Amino acid sequence: MINGIVRKHVMALAMAGGLLALGACSDFEAPAVLSELDTYASDINMADFSSNLDAQAVRVDVLLYGERLVAREVVIRSGDATADEERIHARVVGFAPSTAADRARLTLNINGLTVQFTPETRFVARDVDRELDYEGFIARVRAALAEGEHPAIVALRAPPDMPQAPGDGEFHAAVLALVGEGEGRVLSLNIDRDNLVRNETPPPDGWLAVLGLEIELRVSEGLTHIKHERPDIETKRFEGVVQEVSLTDSM
Repeated sequence: MINGIVRKHVMALAMAGGLLALGACSDFEAPAVLSELDTYASDINMADFSSNLDAQAVRVDVLLYGERLVAREVVIRSGDATADEERIHARVVGFAPSTAADRARLTLNINGLTVQFTPETRFVARDVDRELDYEGFIARVRAALAEGEHPAIVALRAPPDMPQAPGDGEFHAAVLALVGEGEGRVLSLNIDRDNLVRNETPPPDGWLAVLGLEIELRVSEGLTHIKHERPDIETKRFEGVVQEVSLTDSM
């Protein structure tokens, strides 16, 4: 079976307001909660977002619109989330071996963002539910691209000691998981005040500068929603089989 830690991070890619389609197989359910913590999130404005970043480094989950470099959701994670693995969920649009021996890069559908990996990276594939080796992973990706497919991946790495500099586009994956044909594009990274660029003449209201990208924040237009997790308010869920639906007005 795929290691439970890898599975947890694949499933944790649900964002407020949008669930990721991680595959077409019915035995792999899309996440049904906002985050790993099962919490509500409160809406905040750009000023509050900026204040949070002024105070400390935070973990944010960023869900992007379609193929645009515009944030749909930015969720500030609570607690000790900065210690969690950083991750990228996207689709592969290109593969290239590096000039260095035993190094390669995947190009993703996030404005050409690349993920670097080596034989030391762990490789897993959801459809076979097992780990792959370096050559096997490359063969799977190349075969998919040759067929005109763009496989969805989740890339994980340990968080750096300090948030990565805004212009640094390097992401060295410790784990790469092939997860199916998901359309969602999500970044989960630690950031601080250096990663937020405010715009004095919106729109946009500003940019989130991460991994060499400038992601537009269009809060005033209602396109971007910034939220802060509320671990103090737990949600409760239940499930069961519907036996009857009544349309009678009991009032």
